[in-house]
Amino acid sequence: GRTETVTDPKTGQQYTRILESLAVAEATGGTPLARVLQEEGRRFGRHTTLIVVTPSTDAEWTLSLHQLLRQGTRASAVLLDPESFAGAGERPQGAPESASLPIDELLAGNVLTYVIPCRSDIGLMLGPGGLVGDSAPERQKAAAG
Repeated sequence: GRTETVTDPKTGQQYTRILESLAVAEATGGTPLARVLQEEGRRFGRHTTLIVVTPSTDAEWTLSLHQLLRQGTRASAVLLDPESFAGAGERPQGAPESASLPIDELLAGNVLTYVIPCRSDIGLMLGPGGLVGDSAPERQKAAAG
């Protein structure tokens, strides 16, 4: 069966639920991320901001994400650096032995992209200092506006 979690924050009260889900989340699902984005895509529209958190190096999911962007969905990607986790003996489940994160594909679609190395300060990494790409601050302003 499917084990991914989709949370729809319709009220501010669900913010705590989202944080609780993220705190205990594990990458145990067998459904490819590209397929999850395709199947759940009908739920997303112009007033949706999607945050994809993944160690996946498979660029196929970025194609599904770009389709959602064309529908008006806003998106950010938080990429867990699988090589840094492997060096710490904590490779995320489903992460390949060695491959590149699909950073170029995401930046080509103007997706705000963050790369999180193992044991880094996630608060700092999800700020402007963690953004990837030369024009990251300009993209962030455009996405916020």
